Amino acid sequence: MKNDMVQKLSAVMLCVICIFFIGTGIYIILDARTMYQESLKPLATNVKPRYEAFKEGYDLAHTFFILGAGALITLLLLPRLQSISFGSFNVSLKDVQARVDTLTELQNELQQLINQIGGGKKADAETYDRVKENVSKSRFEISKEEKKGEFPDDPQKGKWGGKSNSRTRELTAIVKKSTLPDLYVVHLIVRSTDKNDPLTGTVYFHLHNTFINQNPAIIAQNNKAELKLSMVWGAFTVGVEADNSTTQLELDLAELPNAPDEFKSR
Repeated sequence: MKNDMVQKLSAVMLCVICIFFIGTGIYIILDARTMYQESLKPLATNVKPRYEAFKEGYDLAHTFFILGAGALITLLLLPRLQSISFGSFNVSLKDVQARVDTLTELQNELQQLINQIGGGKKADAETYDRVKENVSKSRFEISKEEKKGEFPDDPQKGKWGGKSNSRTRELTAIVKKSTLPDLYVVHLIVRSTDKNDPLTGTVYFHLHNTFINQNPAIIAQNNKAELKLSMVWGAFTVGVEADNSTTQLELDLAELPNAPDEFKSR
């Protein structure tokens, strides 16, 4: 439905552009013709006929006619046009609306996540500080409902197939000590192992439930999707969904051979 609306809107815009270019070309020709005829009047006998004005007008009108014809051809080919390529630059028109929708969702999600605690006409600074402290503590507590399952302290464990490789997709991680005390930086990367099957679209990461945003969505760029977590206390299992959720990956950070022992033991 949305794709049809985008296609119709594009068609209307191309029609307007086409009419503008052709109309402008006709106006320029008529104007150049008027200027030429004015130079031929008896009052202008001492003035040479302005042939150059007529010629320049036709040349400029010709340019506008070409632009109008280009817009018309694009309009006719629009239903069949799937992509636009200029050398190494390629844009898939078929995925444009999907990408716009994804960006809209991400923007909405971000705006909700960055909101601070607020509201309440009678709350004072002391009340807000107490509420924020309680919320901060609760973020690091696993609820009874979440504890139900095979791995209560690692909620993503076993949910995403248990493998970090699937077909041409691979999930890897790099763990480094943070400049902040007791914390680590975790760099998660999902990439394609086959250049003929590039990673595109949105990749969904599923993290430990102590993170504020447990399911960040990252748009793949340059054949990979990267997520950098700058304040991580200890190891956990990461789940990933890619290729419109047809690919699932899973990686337990505690099993990384090059990760710090302290990080893996937590």
